[in-house]
Amino acid sequence: MSARSPHSRALGLLFGVALLASGALLAQSGAPVARRGALLLHLAVGIAGLPALIWAARGHAEAQRAARGAPASPLSWAVAALGGLAALSGLVLLAPVLGAPALPLGAGRAHGLAGLVLGLAAVAHAAQALEGGRRRPGRRGAALRAAAAVLISGLALGGGAALLGVALDPRPAAPTGAWSQTPARSSDGALIRAEALAGSETCAACHPVIAAQWRESMHRYAATDEHVAAGIRWFQQTNGVEAGQHCAGCHDPIQLLAGMYQEGLSTRAEGTPGHTEGVSCLACHAIADLHRAPLANGSYRVEAPAPAWAGVVGEALVAADLDAHRRALGRPILRDPALCGSCHQQHLPQLTTPTEAQLEQQYAEWRRSPYADPASPEAKSCVDCHMPLVEADDPAAQAGKVRSHRMPGANHAHATKVGHPAQAEAVLAMLREGLRLELQPRLDAAAGVIEVAVTLHNEGAGHNFPSGATDISEAWVEVVVGDPEAPLAAVGQLRADHTLAADTPIWRRVLLDANGLVVDLHDLRSVRSVLEDRSVPPKGSDTVRHRLLLPAEASGTLPVRARLQLRKANQRWNGWLFNFDGRTTPVVTIHEEHTTIALPAGWAEGAAATPAPGRLVAPLPTPPPGMVAIPGGLFRMGLSDGEPDEGPVHGRRLRAFAIDRTPVTAGEAAAALRGKGLPPPRLLLPWAAQWSWTSAGPPPGTEGAPAILLTREEAAMVCAARGARLPTEPEWELAARGYEGRRYPWGEDPTPPPCPAVDGADVPPAVGLCPERASPFGVLDMVGGVLEWTADAYLAYPDPLLDNNANEWVVTFAPDAAAVRGSPAGRRGPATTAAARTGQNPYQRGRVGFRCARALEG
Repeated sequence: MSARSPHSRALGLLFGVALLASGALLAQSGAPVARRGALLLHLAVGIAGLPALIWAARGHAEAQRAARGAPASPLSWAVAALGGLAALSGLVLLAPVLGAPALPLGAGRAHGLAGLVLGLAAVAHAAQALEGGRRRPGRRGAALRAAAAVLISGLALGGGAALLGVALDPRPAAPTGAWSQTPARSSDGALIRAEALAGSETCAACHPVIAAQWRESMHRYAATDEHVAAGIRWFQQTNGVEAGQHCAGCHDPIQLLAGMYQEGLSTRAEGTPGHTEGVSCLACHAIADLHRAPLANGSYRVEAPAPAWAGVVGEALVAADLDAHRRALGRPILRDPALCGSCHQQHLPQLTTPTEAQLEQQYAEWRRSPYADPASPEAKSCVDCHMPLVEADDPAAQAGKVRSHRMPGANHAHATKVGHPAQAEAVLAMLREGLRLELQPRLDAAAGVIEVAVTLHNEGAGHNFPSGATDISEAWVEVVVGDPEAPLAAVGQLRADHTLAADTPIWRRVLLDANGLVVDLHDLRSVRSVLEDRSVPPKGSDTVRHRLLLPAEASGTLPVRARLQLRKANQRWNGWLFNFDGRTTPVVTIHEEHTTIALPAGWAEGAAATPAPGRLVAPLPTPPPGMVAIPGGLFRMGLSDGEPDEGPVHGRRLRAFAIDRTPVTAGEAAAALRGKGLPPPRLLLPWAAQWSWTSAGPPPGTEGAPAILLTREEAAMVCAARGARLPTEPEWELAARGYEGRRYPWGEDPTPPPCPAVDGADVPPAVGLCPERASPFGVLDMVGGVLEWTADAYLAYPDPLLDNNANEWVVTFAPDAAAVRGSPAGRRGPATTAAARTGQNPYQRGRVGFRCARALEG
């Protein structure tokens, strides 16, 4: 076909009109999907039609020259020049596909402006030609053909672009009730295909450095981290499929927005690209707006992004529309701290007090900090800390730097476990930069202890430390005096089963359900209140203090070490997650401080007042008949490996006292209470019939048995009548264990020496029948007799409220409950040691006896 052929010129006209029309369609397309469709159409028309346009323009010029015999008009030259400029600038825009550097922002706009002026010039040129056609026959047909070409091209382009947009993004409608458990939505309320938000490797083709950082970040593992995945799976099994939306809004947004957390659609599609990418590139960069009431649980609005095309076509689409690409994926909202707050903040809708028991409040904590004040010289946002500028050779770099997409936080354990050492180092560096540890030991020679004060300073973190899911994580200080391999004293060390010792203060949060029980497996729907909440706010500090008992033989200068430890999951959670097979979560040491303390000569003389086993350091006054003298001194109270309420082990110093060798008998109690006008102790239960008193006193034959069925007030009245009182808990335990701290009165063996006279009896028939079971001081019946009243309320020992990892049950301490000691004759197993304790209603009658105590002077 000759260049001067009417058919070649008609084809060129058709392509020219189509190119201008597709360009106009592209210019007015706002939604990413529609814009991508118009761009694809524009590129296809441009690449396919450029040769035809050049050929047709050449033929048109030759034909006009032959017909007129005169040079082309200035307007013709302008159209030719603008056409060449538009074509050349369009080709230059695609240069990055061939490996050339991308043009600066605005190059696409220049191409569009050239196309716009070209369109105007072309219309003016056509009008000039039509005006001239009135004097030349045959031009009317050409004008009609041009008009028809414009009309047909416009209709074809419009319809084609609409169909192409539908084909590129088939948007299923969201089912009724979709996303009811999270504020996360698409901008138009429809579902978004998982493929539209996944495909981060396509982004990596142009941004390899940023993609490499993201691959190691927790954002990438937001849905596949074993702790998260198991937690969501269990949460759905417990509360239903849709309940998982509460978690998925932040941990699995691609699958959420695709409808995979909807009843009847899917329970979850683990292993799919959308799930394995967690918070992908587009899951963040496609966010167009936020829902701020409340700002939590994934309160973002995602605009369905343009389909990601891999390979040369995808690169061409981005390069040809680089301005729009940067505007769509680099929205200002990405620099708004509220965007981070939309997920790093959690709201529990069942709570009426929105701040007291909410989890993961990093954004609110930052808002309360001095760093949130834009007028402050220390002002910094989430991006400043968690996405610092790093050197990078990347198309997105400015001055050779990009924002790090490692986004380090506090999960050092995950990076270590999956083998990302660079990520682990970034996390550790951030933790160490924001926190400081201060160690101050002091010797209290009189008490025989080292007092260690460890202060944690939050000097750089923009929110509390620790923060996040602190009902699962643990942060604490480990203190060791002496050789760490064989310490003289220590606190905060992990046990062999990876649990923390009960005397370890922990920075954490303990949540309760409606029944006052600990919510220990992150069942957020059960949370109703906070039992314990300890953290260090920005620019704040917190001090933990320990009194560590030293052995009297310690001497010289002792090393003291303190380590700030962090574990992202406590062993209770790990045991549940790993089916109690012994696996654990690695502990990271954030800071370690060392110092020494010198023990002066004779430092232990004050502590030496504590009697050694079986030896009294000074004569004691003769106790009243039936009582045993107990020397005063410092002793270790409690057990570190017993029941939760038996710890922590702590030092108590007592003055000398006397305590009954055996429990008070029913006959002795009756004599003391005679004439007091009290009703006889009775209990209308079958087992108590043989022990219930009558108005004449205890039943015949029970006078020598322990006095049971008395309330604590009645027991105290009996002791007062004898010039004594009920013993305190420390007095009772010292009398039972001695200064050497026996586990049982007779020693360490849980099996007591034989005593057939009481074995099998719920209440011993008489007191003092088992002398082989005596305590170090010769006190009888303390374990294997009856429970016994003490003078103290049933309260927690210093520091902990409960065993930090034994949350299967909760010790309910109450100031109106009385502490009860001892154990019945027939009981074996846990809670039968000399340190065992429990609480009892002081007005309740039961198998509870008592013995009396009094102070000794001298």
